[in-house]
Order: sequence, then C-alpha cells, then structure tokens
Amino acid sequence: EEADLHTAPFDERENCFVFLLFGTGLRREEALGLRLCDLDLQEKSVSVRQVVTFPDNTAIIRHCAKTEKSIRTVPLPASLLNRIRPWYDERKRAGAAAQDLLFPNFSKSVYVRFWNKIRKKLGRPELTAHWFRHNYATQLYYSDVSIKQAVALLGHAGTKMIMEVYAHLDEQKESVREKIDAIFG
Repeated sequence: EEADLHTAPFDERENCFVFLLFGTGLRREEALGLRLCDLDLQEKSVSVRQVVTFPDNTAIIRHCAKTEKSIRTVPLPASLLNRIRPWYDERKRAGAAAQDLLFPNFSKSVYVRFWNKIRKKLGRPELTAHWFRHNYATQLYYSDVSIKQAVALLGHAGTKMIMEVYAHLDEQKESVREKIDAIFG
C-alpha cells in the first residue's frame, strides 16, 4: 500500500534526504555530496558544490558538480525546514564539523539498502531519487517559474532537458478541442 510522503514513518536521516530531494530537485549524487556548511537554514538555501559518486561500491567525493552550471544555490522551502533540521542538528550533536558530509558513511550497497527502506516505507518499489527531480521540475512549471530560472535551479547546462519536460507538460494540459472550438466557434 502506498503511503503519503508527509506521513511515511521515516527516521531523521531518511526524512532529511527525501525532503531535500523533494523540495530542491537535487540529483541523488548532489544530495549525498552536501556538507553541513552547504545548508543555510537561516537563509533557507542549499548550495551545491560537490557530489558523491559510486564508480564501484566505494563512495568518491568529487569536489565539483556535474557541470559548471550545476554549482548553484537553491532555495529551501521554509515549510520543509522541520523535515531537515532534526538530522542536521543530530549531525552537529554528533560532533560533525561544517565541512563534514550531511549524509556520511555511504557506499553504493549502503545507499541501495537505505533507498530500499525509503521505497518500502512509501509502498513504492519503483521509486527512484530522480523521480523527485522530475516532480520538482513539474512543480516549477505549474508555478509559472520561467524556463531560465528552472534551468538555473535544476543546474542544467542548457534549456534542452527542461524544454522536453515542459513540452511534455504543455501537451498534457493543452486542450486542443477547446482551442479549435474557440477559433472557429
């Protein structure tokens, strides 16, 4: 049975990870690469400066993002601070320094187990981290965020990818019958 994102029984780490993806549209590797200093809870923003990749089972921190445009600062929705703050505070209480990872100790296999627990708690075995990114782009579109701003928020190098998403959404909401009736009515 599918659970609601806001009522799923996530622990603090899962909650923080899922709601960062949900509210910022970060790529999985960008979220895993966040350091405590990359979250500014006062200014409600997240800075993307590095990524964590898994070329094998070992996590590798790349001190650069996917592209130059991927280095960015994204607004953090105020309504999600209470989802993110408990894990952030827990990391600080555990002695994490500003340059330490928000989500430490991940290998590829640990991440897969972590993500599978999230899927199970949501009752969505097909769910990927990328789904949250697509959902974020969709929300930007329906909120009338400009293509230029959406590209910047998502860290794309150009407009091609976002145009494909937006074109798909335009096709879904466009009522050709009504438009033709209006033209010739």
